[in-house]
Amino acid sequence: MNHNRKNPYPATLKDRWLLNSPESTKSTYHIVLEVDKDSLPYKVGDSVGIYPTNTLEDATKIYNLVDCEGKDQLFLEDLQENYSINFATKKLLELLKNSLPEGAKKQELIQLLDTKDIYMKYLEEKELLEVLKNFPVKLTKEGFLKSLKPLLPRFYSISSSPVATPQEIHLTVTELSYSVNGTIRYGVGSRFLCNLATKNQKIKLYVQPTTHFTLPENDSLPIIMIGPGTGVAPFRAFLQERWHRKATGKNWLFFGERHKDSDFYYQDFFKNLEKENFLKLDLAFSRDSSQKVYVQHKLLENAQEIYQWINQGALVYICGDAKNMAKEVEATFLTIFETYGHLTNDEARTFLKELRKSKRYLTDVY
Repeated sequence: MNHNRKNPYPATLKDRWLLNSPESTKSTYHIVLEVDKDSLPYKVGDSVGIYPTNTLEDATKIYNLVDCEGKDQLFLEDLQENYSINFATKKLLELLKNSLPEGAKKQELIQLLDTKDIYMKYLEEKELLEVLKNFPVKLTKEGFLKSLKPLLPRFYSISSSPVATPQEIHLTVTELSYSVNGTIRYGVGSRFLCNLATKNQKIKLYVQPTTHFTLPENDSLPIIMIGPGTGVAPFRAFLQERWHRKATGKNWLFFGERHKDSDFYYQDFFKNLEKENFLKLDLAFSRDSSQKVYVQHKLLENAQEIYQWINQGALVYICGDAKNMAKEVEATFLTIFETYGHLTNDEARTFLKELRKSKRYLTDVY
């Protein structure tokens, strides 16, 4: 049976453990999902789309607050499994406005919806529960559900190789939390995987195949991998695969996090590969010194050798934060090309463009 977005596979949560030490300021987990390799084939570099669920407690709070006739168990299950119930939407504000009788509350919503910047800020700051409390009004079940966003899958890079763990998919996930006006909020997908899902629970997912971010067929080619934080996930898979394939190509990993003592994910695995001369490893722990050190600084420290590797046919892989890290790393590569390739900035950009075109500079950023 072909599993996809419309027909997800019911994987089993087999195991989960914390990758950080207790003193860390982060909570990053290694998650093991049991699958049938014939029913859910995948390759290194692929991602999975995970369908999270809301907590029964959160769904029940919304269920109890919504004023509509004919509320039933199916309505409660819909709120828990199929809809995003953390935040309100513009569509809901318009529904509430149209449903309210004339008065101060209706005028408040009319004014709020009059300016995009104002209602967008409101929607960012107010939880759905708070909005429903502030604007109590009778609704229909159908109208209310149509005003919510669907609970969409969350995507995570696979951190295992099918040749190493053929009946498992491994993930590397940091539990996301943030504060809005003093209230702690959590990422729905990461909280579900890292905290709420229980051992042996079925988790709906499907494989999102990559068309480019995977290993070269030629095992003799060198690879350079840059993956700070959870961006290291696909590179754990790459290295498992290359080790099992007895690939002769050189491997170089640049990994970064906050503190070496508490945040060095998969330390034993990487260090063992380094001892076997299978992996060249460079580390950047940004909070371990007075001056922050990131992966791009380690690239510069090794600039000449990196340029030599690229001249030898190396593929460059970058995984992780698109907003800052990937841009800084790209700027660093341009500097390397200018310095050691004796290129102008325009020529360096052309060289990078050619590397992209020939699928030797590959990114998986988010």
